Amino acid sequence: MRKSCDNLNLGVPSALVGDALYLALDLGFNLLMYNFATHQMSVINLPSTFCGRGIVLTTTEDGRLVCVKEDDCKLYLWSREAGPEDAVWTQSRVIKLENLIPIDALSTSPDVLGYVDSIAAFFADTDDGLSTIDLKSSQVKNVGKFSDSFNIYPYMSFWTPSIAKGLNW
Repeated sequence: MRKSCDNLNLGVPSALVGDALYLALDLGFNLLMYNFATHQMSVINLPSTFCGRGIVLTTTEDGRLVCVKEDDCKLYLWSREAGPEDAVWTQSRVIKLENLIPIDALSTSPDVLGYVDSIAAFFADTDDGLSTIDLKSSQVKNVGKFSDSFNIYPYMSFWTPSIAKGLNW
């Protein structure tokens, strides 16, 4: 029997799909969906294989919600597909990390920390440190070391209005 928990898991970045914001609930069994257009909230069950930490929410190029879970050195990608009556989860891909990451970096299972949709790359905490996993090329790059797992909030660029206007602080 699955437990339920009504706390938001702020360690998992949210995903915006159309007018809906998806947030992970604490134990990783459910998502909270808030629709900005209708101002309605609902709880969405995740696939039964999901629980605990290691969940990453993202979107596809065509605007579908994707939930990623690492288990036993594999990344499981599930997308939310429109069905005849309701949306359903469909496993869209399984990525075997042992084929991509050097075996000496996998004495413990890696933690998936984030995803950058625009470049199709995951960030993972391995024994060697922080690595990126490029889904298009299947290449892995070690990008740094750190002592504890943390969440990754990648960005491609940012804009500071005062600098853009030539103002000094």
